[in-house]
Amino acid sequence: MAHEIIAGVISKHAFVSPTSLKFSGYIAYMSRSEAVRTESYASHNFAFDDMDFDGYNNYMSNPEKSSGLFSKDGNFLTKSQVKNLQKQFAVAQNNESNMWQVVFSFDNAWLEKHNVYKRNSNRLQEQVIMNATRNAMADLLKSEGLLNSAVWSGAIHYNTDNIHVHVAFVEPEPTRELMMYKGTLQRRGKLKYSNIERAKSRIANSISDRTLDFQKIDELVRQKIGSNEIAYQDLDEKRLTERYIKIFSLLPHDRRLWKYNNNAMSKIRPELDLFIEDFIQTYRQDEFSELNGLLDKQVAFNRETYGQKSRFDDYKTNKIHDLYSNIGNTILKEMSSEVSQGHATKLVEQGFSFKPQRLRSPNVNTINTSKIKHMFDKEYKSLREYLNLRAYEKLQRLVKENDEYEL
Repeated sequence: MAHEIIAGVISKHAFVSPTSLKFSGYIAYMSRSEAVRTESYASHNFAFDDMDFDGYNNYMSNPEKSSGLFSKDGNFLTKSQVKNLQKQFAVAQNNESNMWQVVFSFDNAWLEKHNVYKRNSNRLQEQVIMNATRNAMADLLKSEGLLNSAVWSGAIHYNTDNIHVHVAFVEPEPTRELMMYKGTLQRRGKLKYSNIERAKSRIANSISDRTLDFQKIDELVRQKIGSNEIAYQDLDEKRLTERYIKIFSLLPHDRRLWKYNNNAMSKIRPELDLFIEDFIQTYRQDEFSELNGLLDKQVAFNRETYGQKSRFDDYKTNKIHDLYSNIGNTILKEMSSEVSQGHATKLVEQGFSFKPQRLRSPNVNTINTSKIKHMFDKEYKSLREYLNLRAYEKLQRLVKENDEYEL
């Protein structure tokens, strides 16, 4: 009976300086046969050095067997290709590059669930794992600014419960900044935790092939629910019209601030959210239900893949925020366009302008507060008159189309 999957994928990483014996040892280790590398695996893996003995044995004990080395450019490297990699690692060490190791360890039951491993025959689709590793490493190196300077090698290691991929990488021509550490000048070795987590997510999503679901989610967020082709000011619902006008009346004078996530919108954003929620419930309920189902599916995948202690539900929270942000910015852009294109005729005629003001530090000695107050009162009055006119005209149209609306 298959055991419970606590976490489908875990990762560990570490680095050593160019003076470390583990750096030199790994260069020699690369050219050994698969059998010898399997036998001496533990002595050349330092990514799990900070784990206690039981933790290490659970995840990273000497594997039953190992694959051949692979890299960005090829599977099962030939002897000459391995020798070339060794030379690059040696050059990196001589040029005082660090060496990093990253290990992605999989729960075999998780791999089996995603159809890349068969427990009974101990057969693994190694090419799927290798390609997923390439995707993860490309993401990690790009995030760390090493995409064009680092070279890496990887190998797949088998054991009873946790197949894992062991990757080592260096910079033949180091680019990492120099820093003082314990009285000596060294190149920065620490990798950002968020970049490692993103790489882990990339390898998991590549193995499980989540591409289609991600495409559907993006389509729903960007096109079907949050389409930028909707004219929100012309929706045939009285309450939405009233909400729309209320939002318009609360906006700051400077249109450059009309962005959903701008801090200046913090007091207006709740009104936007109410409008968006009402719009979705009225016009996009089926599409939103489909989106919720796909997001819940991804949350379940994240929980199983990264464990209960992970922030597995962040993905859904972030995507819902993306949806509201997308719709909110479309509404604000529509409002801004209405003003800039001269549709707000009555406002323009009465001297009210939404044109952005230049941000300049005022000369406190020349401020005429009464004049400013008079100008503000005049513009505010013009705005209210315009909004009332818009509301009246819209409600007149609604009454004509549907007798149940009353003024």
